[in-house]
Amino acid sequence: MASNWSRPEKGGKRDLASGNRNGEQRHRQQPRDDAIPDSNGSRAARADSGFGQLRRVWERLGEDDPFWAVLSDPDKRGGRWQADEFFATGKLEIETQLAAAAARGLPQLRALALDFGCGVGRLTRALAPHFQRVIGIDVSASMIAAAKRLNADLGNVEFRVNPATHLSGIADSSVDFVFSHITLQHIPAPLALGYVGEFFRVLAPGGVAVFQFVNGVDASWRGRFFGSLPTLALNMLRRLVWRRGTVFEMHPMPEAELARVLLRHSGLRVLDAWDDFSAGPGWHGRRWYVTRAANVTETRRASDRNNPC
Repeated sequence: MASNWSRPEKGGKRDLASGNRNGEQRHRQQPRDDAIPDSNGSRAARADSGFGQLRRVWERLGEDDPFWAVLSDPDKRGGRWQADEFFATGKLEIETQLAAAAARGLPQLRALALDFGCGVGRLTRALAPHFQRVIGIDVSASMIAAAKRLNADLGNVEFRVNPATHLSGIADSSVDFVFSHITLQHIPAPLALGYVGEFFRVLAPGGVAVFQFVNGVDASWRGRFFGSLPTLALNMLRRLVWRRGTVFEMHPMPEAELARVLLRHSGLRVLDAWDDFSAGPGWHGRRWYVTRAANVTETRRASDRNNPC
């Protein structure tokens, strides 16, 4: 299908060791059973049980080496990211995605943008020149503290710790541009599916949500290896390779489950869905572009949109 959306560049968080991706097949394999939610009740219970661990991991990563935790280039481990270089990667990502959205006339308004999993504000900062207000949210208080310090010069940006399994304090149909990149892939699937449902809840008419996730391992040798081991075993290997006690995890979010979440929300349409290589070798990534149809009978006054939360 032809599209104006730009296919994502390779890069982002890499799992375990870096390697040449050329020639690696990107066919999806079924995620492990421990990543697939089985019912609404168990999904909620598993989301709650995984949230505390998620917060603890990213709190520690934010204290230790926050730039590398966001962009895990092996050459930048140990505080070797330079701030200007780090934030320049966010500017390129956002400008590429906004240009593609603008080619489709989206978002129709640019009052409010939301950066989910903002970390230290790499993408939030890049969004600031393009929107009246930008909110960056993250589960980690240490990441948010660093984001506030590094972006103190921006007057239209707000950083919030999100201590819940929902988007606390964000009003329905209030956000013109929802963006999440290399975040959902680190969140257990039951919890990640709930957050995507929240993206859809807060998306404004005429707005667009762009989010990346992994929906399984690929058919490469790395993918087969990752798919053969449980998360606990992979975590042990990550600790050895990265020489760190605290490591992030990778969690596939089945695309079929995501489609069911979409169907529970009215007025939404998937504009495009591309393969995405940001997760690194071994993982089959996807990026969805979802819009909410503008309601021609609805008048959204600018004064109301300037303070939606």
